[in-house]
Amino acid sequence: MKSPDPRGPITRKAVQPRVTSEGVEAKGYKSENTAPRGRPQAGKWIWLAGESHAALFRKEVIVACVPKQALAYLSADNAYRLWINGVLVARGPADIGMDYHRVPTGKWFYDTVDLAPYLKPSVNTIAAEVFFTKLIGWEGSRGQGGFFLDAPGITTTDATWHAAPCKHWVKKGSWHYEAAAEPDSWRESGFDVSGWSAATPVSDLWQPLVPSQIPARMEVVYPHLPTTLPRWTGAGGAEVRIRWDRVLPAYLSLVVKGGKGATLTIEPNEPNAPGHHRMATATLAGGLQTFELPFMDSFSVVNLSAKNVTEPLEILDIRASFVSQPVAYRGSFACSDPALTRLWSVCRWATQICLQTHHLDSPHHQEPISDPGDYLIASLVNYAAFFQPALTVQDSRKYAWILEQCKNQNFHTSYALLWLQMVLDYGDHTGDDSLARELAPQIHSLLDTFTGYIGKNGLVSEAPNYMFMDWVDIAGFPGHHPPAVIGQGYMTAFVYRALADGIRVAELLKDTARAQAYTRTRAALFAAFERELWVPEKGLYRDGKPFQTHVKPGQWLPADKEIETFTAHLQFLAALYDLAPKERQAAIVEKAITAANFTCQPYFMHFVFAALAHTGLFEKHAPEQLRRWKVNEDTQSLLEMWDRGDLSHSWGGTPLYQLTTQVLGVRPTTPGFATFTVAPLPCGLAWAKGVVPTPHGDIAVSWRKQGERIVLELTVPKSCQAEVVLPGSDSPKRVGAGRHVL
Repeated sequence: MKSPDPRGPITRKAVQPRVTSEGVEAKGYKSENTAPRGRPQAGKWIWLAGESHAALFRKEVIVACVPKQALAYLSADNAYRLWINGVLVARGPADIGMDYHRVPTGKWFYDTVDLAPYLKPSVNTIAAEVFFTKLIGWEGSRGQGGFFLDAPGITTTDATWHAAPCKHWVKKGSWHYEAAAEPDSWRESGFDVSGWSAATPVSDLWQPLVPSQIPARMEVVYPHLPTTLPRWTGAGGAEVRIRWDRVLPAYLSLVVKGGKGATLTIEPNEPNAPGHHRMATATLAGGLQTFELPFMDSFSVVNLSAKNVTEPLEILDIRASFVSQPVAYRGSFACSDPALTRLWSVCRWATQICLQTHHLDSPHHQEPISDPGDYLIASLVNYAAFFQPALTVQDSRKYAWILEQCKNQNFHTSYALLWLQMVLDYGDHTGDDSLARELAPQIHSLLDTFTGYIGKNGLVSEAPNYMFMDWVDIAGFPGHHPPAVIGQGYMTAFVYRALADGIRVAELLKDTARAQAYTRTRAALFAAFERELWVPEKGLYRDGKPFQTHVKPGQWLPADKEIETFTAHLQFLAALYDLAPKERQAAIVEKAITAANFTCQPYFMHFVFAALAHTGLFEKHAPEQLRRWKVNEDTQSLLEMWDRGDLSHSWGGTPLYQLTTQVLGVRPTTPGFATFTVAPLPCGLAWAKGVVPTPHGDIAVSWRKQGERIVLELTVPKSCQAEVVLPGSDSPKRVGAGRHVL
């Protein structure tokens, strides 16, 4: 009998993803109930008797009658792949979480997997490959390899499982597959385990063990572009490049025939070019060999080469198993400018490929959960394109746990304040205030820490550093981590906004005293900002004053110099957060965006667009700025920065959010879109149309210029009300559920 293909993709009946010309979606997918379904009651953490970088485990169980549901709770330190009867059914666990300077969450996740669809009424083999060595480098660990599974009524991990060292995957700088070392058919029933030992129960170092509450990722084969797969016969195999039509987050696998003793080099790469970011090699054993790289990577091409070829070596199949959080493309946008229509779709893809078991900055870097500034933008794009907020909830919790562990001394200092914005944005878009209530203690602790950074000048001048502002040069200093003389103003602006968010949380919990204290602190910051930073002769705010901080310089805090700078970044934040008087806001934004030295990278452009909208300048300046985004034709994606960086970064996705909220003009005015505004800004377009998903159903908007007026068609979901403000009109119209022509 032919052995099952052990590679991905993992299939689930609840999610049926398809590859289309737009990307990958599970059409019609609705949010799954990810609330905990039971808890592990038995099972022991197991490993090998000796040390090993990776281990193999297996257990044969008899199932007399397959139940309708067979939930298994499983986890590993560091990563696992699970097969039933030779079929890959799960990989995990969900990202445990740590900050960039490796502060952990203090908790450990287990996954919940229904095994029933993969079981049969007879002997079943459950097999796992567990990596203690980190696959990428940012995974959390408790310093001990371990595997845990509890499937009530089926099996639990204990000393009755068989175990063996994994010798076919070795990390030597990059991952290496030794084909001859992999036991033949070890994942299937009837395998001879006489050479294996009993699994060794180990001390439970992974408490508290908590359930991951995100859906399992959807997986699907994303076909490569038509090509002739390589066949090498000489001593050396010339490099062959396999291409896909866009950059993918995927698990790469191969089926190889022959080539005994040859070494195959596998180099995934984002750009259509030689080279790699991560790579793998394989020493082949001859015959038919099937293997999947254990790590997910980001690529649009794979460069293959071979050496030491003494017998014919043929690549029979190369497969990219695309992975992301399950999504349906509920939101949409199209307009009279094809470039903007395409940009919206490209931004959707940039966000989707970063929705994994945590928000990635990019599947290229795969940084740990240390970048809430990125996640803030990705979550807003998610609401407009997919409305799948489960990952936002889980990552918000994880970051709160990290803040607890590090006493609010997180790596990217300013990003903690943007985490707070992300938490409140969740409630605004979903109507669910439970997350803000749950995380209120961490929110208030964070604000207590940051108000403690207010110095004698009344500004935030005593912060440990001023990361992260932007990837720009400011007077010879890196905007990534500027000195206090540059960072005071922008950090003060973010704290000022965070205090407003803190007031909302305090009022939600009826904590009047705290709300009043935050209000007083905001008033003091407002006065200090005006007194210390406004320069009338320039008509701008200076970024700070030198030598105000008492914090010693360090790796991430350059020493101050006697300089005076006026970054565009601070002008935009001063207007956006109302630190600048209302009558001054438009002038400073106009001056900043028209300056000859105006420089903001794609990340900070999110705040630039918000400031333009806040000051009524969006129509005037946003169209030109939106056209700065250039699509890479080989990868159908965007550069991390205007002229460099990876090709899979989510933070550049803000144009999608801007086109939906400003050009279509749809924004919630009460939590969960119970009421919402439709105030389209034509921005020189002849027409625009789109769909905005909400918890109540989809809002459909279509507008078209007819002479000097705009005709708008609007579909309002049940239980919702819309306030429509057409360009040039001073009288908003309120409409209820149904279809309207205005």
